[in-house]
Amino acid sequence: MSQAGEGQLEIMVNRGMVKNSIRSLGKGLFTVIFVPREARPHLVDIMFNGEPIPRAFAFIIYYYY
Repeated sequence: MSQAGEGQLEIMVNRGMVKNSIRSLGKGLFTVIFVPREARPHLVDIMFNGEPIPRAFAFIIYYYY
């Protein structure tokens, strides 16, 4: 994505039902933070300028307290 230029990155967790925040780490890397409401798998959709990013991946680490 670093070669895509300027645009709008959008991350949706569970089809937008779980709020999240995005922070740029530079060089096309981002961190996304969300708080799961329940202990179950969460779907993360990654879009750039309204288009899905092919072969996009995310490492998801979450903690329950």
